[in-house]
Amino acid sequence: MRKITFTEIGMENYGPYVEPFIVECPDDSLTLITGPNGVGKTISLDALSFTNYGITSKGERGDDVVNNIVGKNCHTWVRFHDSEDNSYVVDRYHKHSKYKNTARITR
Repeated sequence: MRKITFTEIGMENYGPYVEPFIVECPDDSLTLITGPNGVGKTISLDALSFTNYGITSKGERGDDVVNNIVGKNCHTWVRFHDSEDNSYVVDRYHKHSKYKNTARITR
């Protein structure tokens, strides 16, 4: 079985974030997401779920996750590599001017 290592979780115009917000996960280390209530711990994990599956842990989809101020161009992404050092990026777009409502995986 291949091991998958996440290296980056990113979001733009997603939830409360207008500017790109990136959680970096350095190789071969444990990444701890910590902080007081309301600073974005859960939303970072929800971005991971939304990117991969199109739904958050709270059951939110599409329009529910687009930033309310901007109202468009939502983009989330996840970068990871496997145990054979193949790198992948999963991108999910919603209400995006160029990519519409799509998800794609690139290697």
